Amino acid sequence: MVDAVIVTDHRGRVTLANHAAEGLLGRHLKELVSLHILDCFRDEDGTSVSWIGKRINQHERLKDKRQLAIRPDGSTAPVLLSLVPILIDGVLVRVIGIMRDQTEVERQNRKLVIANEKLEKANNKLEEIARTDEMTGLLNRRAFLERLHEYIALARRHREALALIYIDPNRFKPVNDTYGHKQGDKVIREVAYRFRRVLYPTDVITRYGGDEFIAMLPRTNSGQIITPLEKIRRELCFSIDLKHPKTGLKNGVQITVAIGGAVRRGSRIPPAEDFIEKAEQAMYCSKKKESSYETDLED
Repeated sequence: MVDAVIVTDHRGRVTLANHAAEGLLGRHLKELVSLHILDCFRDEDGTSVSWIGKRINQHERLKDKRQLAIRPDGSTAPVLLSLVPILIDGVLVRVIGIMRDQTEVERQNRKLVIANEKLEKANNKLEEIARTDEMTGLLNRRAFLERLHEYIALARRHREALALIYIDPNRFKPVNDTYGHKQGDKVIREVAYRFRRVLYPTDVITRYGGDEFIAMLPRTNSGQIITPLEKIRRELCFSIDLKHPKTGLKNGVQITVAIGGAVRRGSRIPPAEDFIEKAEQAMYCSKKKESSYETDLED
């Protein structure tokens, strides 16, 4: 593409322009010769470019400065403007202006920015999918373990307490056997919803296995864990209507969960897998004793 070129006299009045300049500025040469060069441009924010006149008077060159070329209809075109003062014996005799139209370049850049934004959103979505349990919307096992390792390291460093709560629905297999896996999935989703609802947003929850869930409670010591355990016990004792696959009738099914908790502080916090095992053992004790919950506390 040919650069647009205009030439002015020593006062800044346009005297010559090539066809590219005429097209870019939307004026024929006979219209341009009546204009001062400063009337042809605006700054990026639409304000006057009087500062360019001062640069020219001081015989300073302007190199590839982004400006807006002004057309008669009020529209603008982004250009890279270079101005070269021509001097004879130190006296300004003319100025040569070179304009490079950036309309297409900036259009392509905008398309590239939009494409990159879409790609970033798609990548974020894929990452979210990779870290999320599809059925419940909770963190999946891998993502939860990553977070647990991080929280254990922080709790050890700051000598803070960390608690795990492990839950498992009681007699869930008979529910699946009687009503089928589709209705069993309905129970799993309801348990996940209620489990998440009863805890704080800062708590980290996962569907750890088929019907097993774990919550990690940062900065929660042995005295503080009792309150969330009680809330979980109440919230996860509920009735849900399940449709029988043969009769098509809906039956109210009572759901309860076995709950186990483990608390450790600072350097006493074991590796992630061992910590989970302690909470799991407490949960199994609760299931065997048919008690509300069991805890393994060492604070």
